[in-house]
Amino acid sequence: MKHLFSTKDENDGKTRSLYEDANERLIDYVQASGMKCSEDMLKLIRDGKSIDSIAPKLDAPDQTEVVARETEMTQNKILYSAKLTNHMNRAAYFKTNKRTVKSNIMLKFVTKEMDIKLQGEANFTTTLEDPIELLKRIE
Repeated sequence: MKHLFSTKDENDGKTRSLYEDANERLIDYVQASGMKCSEDMLKLIRDGKSIDSIAPKLDAPDQTEVVARETEMTQNKILYSAKLTNHMNRAAYFKTNKRTVKSNIMLKFVTKEMDIKLQGEANFTTTLEDPIELLKRIE
């Protein structure tokens, strides 16, 4: 397969694809950037697909006694609230991190000619917003 972006390795003179190095470079970038909730972005880059983030659910109490049941329900609500806040924060950070990684790809791996071609594509603002889909399209 011919890659759009290639360079000669100074050590052995062989031509290497920048795409081959893109995942490793993006992983290094994410790790060094200090992104919040970067684990989700690293999983996306390593696995090549978006993560499935499932919103938490409020558990029903198991107790049968009224007082114990009310206490357990209060504890469940507190736990649910914390899990929901965490879920919402992760989702927001993931969205921001995807834009940041896409920008990094556009700056470091895409030539001007390729940028013009990509922006002319119908799915540039939809499918290609995902950095992994963008990398696959560039390849």
